[in-house]
Amino acid sequence: IQCEAYYSSVKDAPVEIKPLLLYYGMLGLSKCLILSGDNEYTLSAIEAINDDHSKHGLGFSAKTVEERKIRDSDEVLTEFCKVQTNGLFPLLRQCYSNIDIPPDNNKFIVKKLLSLIPEFYKEYVLYFNEPPNTWHCSSHMGKNEIFDTVQMIEFADWDYLQHRESEKEKYPDTLKRWFPELSNLYEKKEESDDTFWLKKSARSVDDYIFVSDLMTLEQYALVQVNRIRLTDIDVHFLLMYILSNLVRYRQDKWAKLIRRQENDQIFLIETFIELSSIKFPLLILRELDNVNYQFLGQVA
Repeated sequence: IQCEAYYSSVKDAPVEIKPLLLYYGMLGLSKCLILSGDNEYTLSAIEAINDDHSKHGLGFSAKTVEERKIRDSDEVLTEFCKVQTNGLFPLLRQCYSNIDIPPDNNKFIVKKLLSLIPEFYKEYVLYFNEPPNTWHCSSHMGKNEIFDTVQMIEFADWDYLQHRESEKEKYPDTLKRWFPELSNLYEKKEESDDTFWLKKSARSVDDYIFVSDLMTLEQYALVQVNRIRLTDIDVHFLLMYILSNLVRYRQDKWAKLIRRQENDQIFLIETFIELSSIKFPLLILRELDNVNYQFLGQVA
């Protein structure tokens, strides 16, 4: 009920505070997912095991000279956060990943996170004149029967033109440069076939190429970042955390951004805010029920 109240309030809230309301809604929904798992967590504040619920599991501090320059600049695309070893975000990751994000590779930047949101594919290419870290594909789980967890993935060959390094680079080379796990985790039934099958049944998101299911029924494979396989939930949570901290602690920077005083980067940020207000609750619902819900037509 509390989470629903946060999301409902976003509809009438100005952009000045939207990220903050959405982030607190995300925190609550994340706790719902964590508590639904096979673990000892509750919401009781008097139980020591629940201490991590009071920590975000993320850091926003700028500690080096370079990081302080980024924080004090008018740029939002270079803004960042760092994943910590304890707290709510690591607990959330444990719901679908067995690999902790290492301290030496725990920094995530706004531009990189935006590149992992496939709904922005066209806008990202037009704005940055470079390919995002996504690749259009068709994928499903189930090789021999509907309930097994062997992934099939077929990449759209037209994305090759966008992602290739040079005109001389062949399609298979481009594909394996962006998705090196194809070489050891996947196999083809026939060499001429563009369909890849996961060799072993997947136990967590760490075992296969993560594919984002859009509300338009399209699918996009996400490239690894910092040698870590991020999911839609990760990307939305990390990005909204950064924006909420700008709202709370750098009102000067946030004000310049939303008023377009120095640049027009709010264009991508506002699009993300509107998307996330709809998609993040759907992502949590899919995880809670283990059903790939799609809301179409007037309901959507």
